[in-house]
Amino acid sequence: MASVAGEQSAAFAVELLTPLGKVLESRTFEVKLPTVDGQIGILTRHIPYIGLVGTGLIEFVTHDTNEVVRAVVAGGFCSFSGNTLTVLADHVDLPEDVDADSYAEQRETLQAIIAKGNQDTHEVQRAREDLARIEAIDRLISH
Repeated sequence: MASVAGEQSAAFAVELLTPLGKVLESRTFEVKLPTVDGQIGILTRHIPYIGLVGTGLIEFVTHDTNEVVRAVVAGGFCSFSGNTLTVLADHVDLPEDVDADSYAEQRETLQAIIAKGNQDTHEVQRAREDLARIEAIDRLISH
């Protein structure tokens, strides 16, 4: 049977940041997060890792309260080193901060831009990225 000290040392720190500051900080045993290469899982004592954050859900269960934490991240980078996962995302959306009505309006606007725009333009590429974020927010609030 593992000791309490051993169990606590097995958890690692998670820091979720944006350019505006810290969004949340916790401890966990596992994190699932999107990267540009697909979904990854980080476990305690994972090898050092650095990657580009994709658009989608980041999920983990807090070590101390067993609370499920879910948020949408979009863009940025992540690193795991010294038993700390740092996620610096361009955007972070927490469930309690989501205004579903405003995202519904944005979705229509973005779909119109994509439908009539030249598929190679920066505007259409940006609209696709923003639409992917809104779709991830839909998954966040529907769960």
